[in-house]
Amino acid sequence: MGAAAAQVATAAAATTACGPAVLTPVFGLIGTEFLAAFTGVHSAHGAAVGRLAETVASLGAAASASSAAYDLADAQTAASLM
Repeated sequence: MGAAAAQVATAAAATTACGPAVLTPVFGLIGTEFLAAFTGVHSAHGAAVGRLAETVASLGAAASASSAAYDLADAQTAASLM
C-alpha cells in the first residue's frame, strides 16, 4: 500500500500546484465570482486528497503490522508442534 499512498500523495501535490490561479487569464474580470468560488472548492478538494493519502498510508502500515503478527504466530505455533 506504500506505492498507492505515494501515488495519492503525488496526485494531491499536483492538485495543489495546478490551482485556480492558472485560470485567471482565461476568465479575466468576467470570471471573478466563479474563480472565488472555485478557489474554495479547490482548496477543500486538495485537503481531502491529502487526507486520503494519509489514510491509505496508515492502512498500509496496519496491514504490514498485522501480517508480521500473523507470521510470528504461525512460526510460534509451528515451533510448538515440533
